[in-house]
Amino acid sequence: MNDQVEKAIATLAIGFIKRIFGVATVAGVEILRQRQLKDSVADFECVSERVEGHVFL
Repeated sequence: MNDQVEKAIATLAIGFIKRIFGVATVAGVEILRQRQLKDSVADFECVSERVEGHVFL
């Protein structure tokens, strides 16, 4: 088992989970727009809001 896995298990074992926040909706829209997708800006906004800024997932 590597160090990262051991740290993750230890963190969960003590009941502490750190939340990872996504980017702002506007930044998520820009990230999606830069991917040259064919969807509208309104679609990008909807996606960014639904995934709470985690557009890389």
